[in-house]
Amino acid sequence: MRLFSGHLIYEGLRPRSLAELQDKVAAIMGCSECKDELVFCSGDAVLGCIEDAGEHITVVRDKVMGLLPEFLKSVDKVNDLPEHLWQAREHRGLLQAAVAHNGYALRHASPELRADRDLVLAAVANQGDALRYASPELQADRGVVTAAAASNGYALQYAPPELRAELLANRAVVMTAVACDGYVLQHASPELQADRAVVMAAVACNGGALQYASPKLQADRIVVMAAVACNGYSLQHASPKLQADRAVAMAAVACNGGALQYASSELQADRAVVMAAVACNGGALQYASPELRADRAVVMNAVERNAYALHHASPELRADRAVAMAATQWRLFQ
Repeated sequence: MRLFSGHLIYEGLRPRSLAELQDKVAAIMGCSECKDELVFCSGDAVLGCIEDAGEHITVVRDKVMGLLPEFLKSVDKVNDLPEHLWQAREHRGLLQAAVAHNGYALRHASPELRADRDLVLAAVANQGDALRYASPELQADRGVVTAAAASNGYALQYAPPELRAELLANRAVVMTAVACDGYVLQHASPELQADRAVVMAAVACNGGALQYASPKLQADRIVVMAAVACNGYSLQHASPKLQADRAVAMAAVACNGGALQYASSELQADRAVVMAAVACNGGALQYASPELRADRAVVMNAVERNAYALHHASPELRADRAVAMAATQWRLFQ
């Protein structure tokens, strides 16, 4: 037998009793007086083979837990565990602490522990897509998958097709998932992609999720305003009518100046809209109308924030000394 407890390794014939094991380990430690203080736990290898271990095993002083910092460091930084940590994968207490720190530690658990529902629930609560490392039985467990989706909506991909389809049509599950990652909306049922509350939750999290909303909601002014406030570039997924809505475009370019490229041609020629866009991102000048790229105040505003916007100014303003100086000063302070 081989006992692994912390950094202590005992190799030899299997002890007939827990008392004999304590004697052997105490001898290795050179501390015969402390044999009655030695405590082992169910995570230690081979203890299950000792007939009288049972209720005498506790976690009062669990030596394997001393390996936790090294175990966590390995989980965080490398793909594979060092060989001397392998037996820690069978230790439930250590894995419980590890998955609470990094759900992906479940990857290193023994097959038995990957099938431990409480351990897997702790892992997916930390990292939803740690569900990929759970046993097939738990990947098909509705409660576990729902908990994983609440942490990371994309964890649903690790559920069996039937369960995944069921959950993606469940309003409560999808609402929770899109609040965590709006892009999960792309996998939701058509009915939920047309559900205003679900879509609002999705775009509030990730404005770009607007692209997966139904056409009706892409034309809903309140939904689109929520989306562009989160991500101005989501204006590209709004209906043509809302791309021509001045207030919507102003909200979009205030968030991301480059969203000007998705505004209607009329708004690309609107001085106030373009001024707001270049104030956010000087490079947005390239999407302004030719008339505004020849507007000295607009161009000055743009090059003061991004010298490269000068390339998009009219030929006359590219040759304007004051404009060129403003662009030069921007470069000097970058």
